[in-house]
Amino acid sequence: MGLKPLPLQARLTQQAAAIGLGLRRLSELIYGSTSLSRSMTDALLDIQQPDGAFPGTVQQDPLTTAAAAAGLAAILREQPAPDTRLTDALEAALIALAGMQDAEGLFRHSDDRTEED
Repeated sequence: MGLKPLPLQARLTQQAAAIGLGLRRLSELIYGSTSLSRSMTDALLDIQQPDGAFPGTVQQDPLTTAAAAAGLAAILREQPAPDTRLTDALEAALIALAGMQDAEGLFRHSDDRTEED
């Protein structure tokens, strides 16, 4: 018998997803860069994989990568001048996400919820 997929809530608490969602929320509360947003952004960039994805329960988790990309995009919108380090990281994450899509454009992953969930 195989392992039961992790519930959505558990997948969103993975480090990259949690930081990405936190950055997204932080960007709604602040204007411009703060030491907290810079620290969180650095932590997120430190765990980005060479292929642009962010590690979740397994290496290529579209949910984790999408949450991290959303955080990066939110922080970039708050910057007066784009930081090439962030734009490159966001572009790499989006390319990784595109590579995780199936032929129909859907994201299917072994950790996705089942009908039972």
